[in-house]
Amino acid sequence: MKHVLGVLLAVAGLAAATPIRAAETVYDCTASFNTTRGFIAPRIVFFVDAQRGTVRVLDGIIQAVNGGPVEGSLKARSEKVHRIDWRVSNVATEAGALNITYRANLNHAAQTYTMEARIGGYDNDARGQGSCKVAR
Repeated sequence: MKHVLGVLLAVAGLAAATPIRAAETVYDCTASFNTTRGFIAPRIVFFVDAQRGTVRVLDGIIQAVNGGPVEGSLKARSEKVHRIDWRVSNVATEAGALNITYRANLNHAAQTYTMEARIGGYDNDARGQGSCKVAR
C-alpha cells in the first residue's frame, strides 16, 4: 500500500511537472467509482490537443511502468465527447507481466469520463468513471 500511495503522490507532482504543449487542454480526473479488479487508477490526467487530434495519458500505473505520459489515440464521438485509446505494456503483477488496453470516453462539456481496461489473456475487464476539472 505504501508503494501505491507513493506512486499516486508522484503522479500528482509529475502531472504538474509534465511539460504542457501549447494547444493542449489538461483534464485532471478523479474516479468516483472503479471496480475491485484493479488497473483503474484513482486519478488520471489527459493532455488533449483536439486541433491536432493527439492525446497523452498519465496515471499511477503509467508512471510506474513508463516514467511519464504515454501517447494515445483521440477520436471525436460527438461535439462533446472524445474517445481515447492507449496501451500499457509489461505491467508487473504477481501473475507476471501484463499488457493492458484502455479506452476512455471523455465528456469535456460535462467534465466527466468513463473508462475500461482490457487485460491481455484474461476475460475480465475493469471499469471506472469519475469527474474531471480543466487544469489548463
